[in-house]
Amino acid sequence: MGRAAAVAWSETERAAWRPTERITVSEWCDRSVVLDAQYAAEAGPFRTARTPYSREILDSFGLARVDRITLMMGTQVGKTQTWLNMLAFGVAQKPAPAMLVMPGEEDAKQMLGGRLKALFEASPELGAHLTGRSNDWRDGFVQFDLSVIYAAWANSPRALAGRPVCYVFFDEVDKFPPWSGREADPISLGEERTRTYKSSRRAKVVLCSTPTTRNGYIFREYEQSDQRRYFVPCPFCGKFQTLEFRGIKFDGARDPRQIRAEGRLTYQCSGCEKRITDEHKPKMLQLGVWVPQGAEVRADGTLANLPRPNPHRGYRLNALYSPWLTFSEIAAKFLEANESGAAKLMNFNNSWLAEPFEEKAEETKPETLAALAEDYDAGLVPKDVLVLTAGADVQKDAIYYTIRGWGANERSWLIQAGRVDTWQALENLVMLASYRRVLDGDTLQVRLALIDSQGHRTDQVDAWASRWTDRVRTIAGRRAAKVGTVSPFWAMPNERDFEGRPVGGKRWFVDTTYFKNKLHRLQHTQPADPGRWALHRNPSEAYLSQVSNEHRVLEVNKKTGQQSYVWKERPGSGRQTHWWDCEVYALAAAEMLGLRGLSDPLHEVEEAQAAGRGLDEIERMPRANTGGRPSRRVFGR
Repeated sequence: MGRAAAVAWSETERAAWRPTERITVSEWCDRSVVLDAQYAAEAGPFRTARTPYSREILDSFGLARVDRITLMMGTQVGKTQTWLNMLAFGVAQKPAPAMLVMPGEEDAKQMLGGRLKALFEASPELGAHLTGRSNDWRDGFVQFDLSVIYAAWANSPRALAGRPVCYVFFDEVDKFPPWSGREADPISLGEERTRTYKSSRRAKVVLCSTPTTRNGYIFREYEQSDQRRYFVPCPFCGKFQTLEFRGIKFDGARDPRQIRAEGRLTYQCSGCEKRITDEHKPKMLQLGVWVPQGAEVRADGTLANLPRPNPHRGYRLNALYSPWLTFSEIAAKFLEANESGAAKLMNFNNSWLAEPFEEKAEETKPETLAALAEDYDAGLVPKDVLVLTAGADVQKDAIYYTIRGWGANERSWLIQAGRVDTWQALENLVMLASYRRVLDGDTLQVRLALIDSQGHRTDQVDAWASRWTDRVRTIAGRRAAKVGTVSPFWAMPNERDFEGRPVGGKRWFVDTTYFKNKLHRLQHTQPADPGRWALHRNPSEAYLSQVSNEHRVLEVNKKTGQQSYVWKERPGSGRQTHWWDCEVYALAAAEMLGLRGLSDPLHEVEEAQAAGRGLDEIERMPRANTGGRPSRRVFGR
């Protein structure tokens, strides 16, 4: 039997059978990507050491457990180069059809024939995948030896349809046209093209943009991701923190030209408050770590309390991290934008700070709240207080609470604000404790407490509340309650026991927007005004910060154009608002009790004495649970 003839394999055929190289995306980029001078601030070999925050982002593209990546980033941090590197890795290491989606047709064609083509021609390893045929670079697609990249544009559903692809890259998604209702939105249409590859866990969807508003595509995508932010250590105290614009210290400088020319502005550490200079930033970036929402950074840079893995990774990065921008340049840009009006300021927020723009309508500052302090100590009840209410906000590792006293004309005083670790401690301080009134030594207990049941540890909330059915209500916050400002409903109404009774407990919807608006008005009253909202003489800085960490903003519906005011956390996420929520619940409890019409019993005593009636008759008047003080109003449960 004769020897089989040798088979002559072409280079393309050998490449197709070559096993996949075991290399991370960032390692491959450092080895293989070369940047063209026409499109890069620093031409030559790409180095993740220059932008250390890009390392994990790139590597996430190579993880089988990650199928969606959202990049919400500011200017000059390398966001476009990051997704281009991912696309190039797919062509070189894991060849499969890909689609690039841009806002318009010209955008897509220019990206293919401009920056993408320059990248492949400047990088020898990438250039090896070009066939050399003149028609491979066409207006609508690029043909490589083992893969193809199609171009599509968001304003044409037809361009997004018809081709199965493994990878889809959406760039500048907040410039995509709004959803019209006649077709699916551009992102859904593009993602539909990956269905064939999803079963093999190869499909990847990458979305990239600076944000516009909270209703924009990129912010909504980021909110659905694991919401990672880049924490860097202080060069002095080592505290890990995110770089936020409020950390830049102007030190009285207001001339953008002078600031830019002198370049002396620094950044203040949120821990030790020492000044960080631009020279410190490169090392800080090298030691930084991406932290998903809910996790914590230990002193050594490792993570604790990691949430459940999310196949959708989201990365948020502002211009303060850019190795090409100084703190002074960013500050000068802000001052120029601020002088030029709302449009420029919106662009600064979006493109430089990577924050959705919000038009502030009203806000409360910690120093404004501090001015509401009056001359009494925490835990003591001022003489005019008639009823106590409480609010509790449950977190996974703690329970926050406030106790507030109410008097005539909706005046109120903070009695206690605290944080406990156990249900027994909450019971002792909120339900069992008696608080002494400074006028006469009488004591009051909390008449009604509202506790949030829709967040953490719902089963435990229900079990604890069931012990206090006469004085505790479990609630669920809503932007608008279905019926009135508070409205009852049954949790799990379709589940019933063997006798046909609902299994779930009774809860109350609370219109949080209504009560936040009202609380904001009460916080801005003068000392002699009805509804004065007061604090004791020593509120903690943490309490003042949390109660002022939301502001009211104008929100525009992207589809309908309808405007409405809503409450949002102030920019620079990561701020806590637990005591603010507790105060909202304590106010809602007062409304449930009907305290808006509460009259002053001291005045009632004076009126009765003037009419010749004795105190015994006063004591027989209808009363609520007000610690023994009479009132003309009987409060409902």
